[in-house]
Amino acid sequence: MRHKHPLAILLSFPTLLGSLLAAALTTTPSFSLAANDGSLRAANIKLIRTLGLVGVKTVRLSPIDFFDAPSRTVLPLAGQIRSSLAQDLTRSGYRVLTPHQSARSFWLLRGGWRDRGNQLSLSYTATLWNNGKPGRAQAVSSRLDKKLFPKALFQSDLVSQAQTLLHRLALNERLDGVSSVHLKPVAVGGVIGGRQSNRFFTDWLRNAVDASSMLVAVDTKKAIAKLTRSGLRTRGLRPVSRKNKNTASKGKSLAADLVNAQTEIAAAVTVQNTSRLVVKAVLQNTRGQAVSDAIVEVPANWLPQPVYQELYAPPEKPKLAATVPIVQQGLRVELATTHGDGVASYRQGEKVTFLARVNRAAHIYLFNFDSKGGAVLLYPAMDVTPTRLPPGQPLVLPDDGMPYELEVFPPFGKDLVWIVASERRLAVPRELTGDWTRAEVTMKRVRALARQVGAFGEAQLIIETSP
Repeated sequence: MRHKHPLAILLSFPTLLGSLLAAALTTTPSFSLAANDGSLRAANIKLIRTLGLVGVKTVRLSPIDFFDAPSRTVLPLAGQIRSSLAQDLTRSGYRVLTPHQSARSFWLLRGGWRDRGNQLSLSYTATLWNNGKPGRAQAVSSRLDKKLFPKALFQSDLVSQAQTLLHRLALNERLDGVSSVHLKPVAVGGVIGGRQSNRFFTDWLRNAVDASSMLVAVDTKKAIAKLTRSGLRTRGLRPVSRKNKNTASKGKSLAADLVNAQTEIAAAVTVQNTSRLVVKAVLQNTRGQAVSDAIVEVPANWLPQPVYQELYAPPEKPKLAATVPIVQQGLRVELATTHGDGVASYRQGEKVTFLARVNRAAHIYLFNFDSKGGAVLLYPAMDVTPTRLPPGQPLVLPDDGMPYELEVFPPFGKDLVWIVASERRLAVPRELTGDWTRAEVTMKRVRALARQVGAFGEAQLIIETSP
């Protein structure tokens, strides 16, 4: 017997957020290099002549690696310096790598400037990387006429603040070469998916990662799509602690493990007051340890109006949204799909596959809440015998042995998927009837049951479906 379960979304949402982000990120005017090209070119040629003493003709450079030295702030000037340097390097026969291109040997170019009144003191640093390891370094200093640069290049904006955040993570100093990275959904006010602000800030940070010279963002959907069922079960395996046989060691998130990312970035946005927001990001290694962290502020008046309205004047009835995971008494459960975590988009006819993982042996319950407030139990359901999920072992839902599958079909829209892990089995009916079919009732009752039996954990994600 094959069972189909509808999942849903707002069709205009991706288009709307794409336009919002595009509008916000193109507010900085472009400037001609005609007035100051000579000054920059002189500095560039000085650097190129120094590089010419070594036979390597491949370089990596990113606007994130050019910054105001005293404040470690990336400003729009960084983009102009990077563009000018890339042009002069290309004219001189050098290959300028894109973020996704690899090379065994390359120069990593960085530059810091200091304001000296009417002049800028610019220092270029070139580090030679071989086989993923940094080697010899060259430094070149130049003086630039500050009056030749438009004042707007020294004023921060949305783009440069995201780049500053990455710069302050000290990525180049912390990484042993070019590293793949999984960007977790950005949490905004405790929400990780389903709102305009979530998509806006996630895209905002992803654009900065895409501009990085040392980080390559993993396309989660494409990477997971290449995995077989066996690969899904084994790629996300987490080792069990020797001291506690019932506890999986802490590491990257389930999604990061599935895509085999070398690093992971977790970021959260906090509304401080009516005038500013604070964004904090953490860079984690394969063991889930924080390598570094950084903080930037974003003025509220920089935000697109719909995002500002959502954060500062939310509607009376909040839209369906996924909140940050809950851990009670140390029990943690993770939830992802074959299309990613946080928010996953599917189209008509596609099969939806969930993946769950716990850090301690637990019983799990998977629910779907639609936009009208209805609730359906996805697991365990029908003729499926529930089993206790071992720690660190990914569970694929629906599995090959289950008598149903989840296929997208009308009506389309947005659904909230909620997973609960409990140390003991909960008295949840196999088929939700009566008041159990109401999402708010189901969530309240399940949480009450879970608190009675001991440790429990929760996780949520949004499923968006369209034709």
